[in-house]
Amino acid sequence: MTSENMKTDNISIKVLYGNFIFNF
Repeated sequence: MTSENMKTDNISIKVLYGNFIFNF
């Protein structure tokens, strides 16, 4: 994986966790 892909993955994970918190 390239560093760019890792960055996008981290952002997507943060967004998912953010939605998780907002849902609760």
